[in-house]
Amino acid sequence: MIRHSRYTRRHRSAGCHEDLPIPHELPIGPHADLKSEPGGAPGHHVPVAAENECAHLLANAARATLHGYGLDDPEILELAEDFIAEDRGEDTVDFEGWAIYRHRAMATPAV
Repeated sequence: MIRHSRYTRRHRSAGCHEDLPIPHELPIGPHADLKSEPGGAPGHHVPVAAENECAHLLANAARATLHGYGLDDPEILELAEDFIAEDRGEDTVDFEGWAIYRHRAMATPAV
């Protein structure tokens, strides 16, 4: 089920909810310590076993959209694992916006 997000940019263009964060500003959630464990690549958060299925479901729900932005399957899953492990939510639209931002940020060389 895809839920509509209160964090998407389309609300900003309508002139309402100006104080709501855009996807890349989604804060790390209060339960991140409970939802993640050490491991994986540096900077990558690994969800605990109980959250692993959520990451896979989120990756599958967003896969078609994210392929259109140049992300491949391993990158989509890694980003979904980070998103879930950091307790940023479970909303597909929020994840898509956040993942696209992260993908572009990783592809942009630092100045």
